[in-house]
Amino acid sequence: MKPPSFACFFDIDGVITKGPNFIAAAKPAIQTLIQLNVPIIFVSNTCMLESDKAKQLSAVLGVTIHPEQIVLAQTPMRTLTEFHNKHVLISGQDAAEDIARMIGFKSITTIEKVCEAFPELDMVDHMNRSEMIRTQGLVHDENFRPVEAIVLLGEPIYWERSLQVIIDLLLTDGNPAKILTDSNAQHDHIPVIACNRDLVFKAAADLPRFGHGAFLTCLETLYKSISGNDLKYTAFV
Repeated sequence: MKPPSFACFFDIDGVITKGPNFIAAAKPAIQTLIQLNVPIIFVSNTCMLESDKAKQLSAVLGVTIHPEQIVLAQTPMRTLTEFHNKHVLISGQDAAEDIARMIGFKSITTIEKVCEAFPELDMVDHMNRSEMIRTQGLVHDENFRPVEAIVLLGEPIYWERSLQVIIDLLLTDGNPAKILTDSNAQHDHIPVIACNRDLVFKAAADLPRFGHGAFLTCLETLYKSISGNDLKYTAFV
């Protein structure tokens, strides 16, 4: 049989799967293409390990899908070699740190680690307010390494804390210990890199669900309101 002269790219969400369920027509279609040796790539704005998504699809479709066939929201960040040795804040969920290391980032911190170093930052949590009143003092990590760039892999769980801390880092050149004189001054903030700008996505619910783009919209709006300046970021997908 003559090898095919074409390849197929399939979006996963809404084409292969809908929420936790797969779309019935997709399974025989993919199996037929594989039998015909048609090269297939699967793409998704999901942020997870390519190996995990390959296992997930393999189970759903009843065929072997390899990690090399998966292109996810963070995959293009492998090309950002100029940032891979910088100290970066990683924002996302689940295996975000593992994902960041897989795509090349070597020095990583998280929202949680920044809050540990600067416990006064997260004041939306009323338990933190009570603790600050009880201790009557601030204990900063003197060894905190300033953040040189912010990498947004996907929407976090606790938006309010992440929004607060990310804006703190943007206003202080990545170092919350820095004394800020005027938050409305013209200011070139540290680089921000974001993937997956989908405002909403289709899941099992009838109405679309908020995606990472909704989080980015909140971040842009808050930064503009507080600093008077536009948030500038490099966006993938």
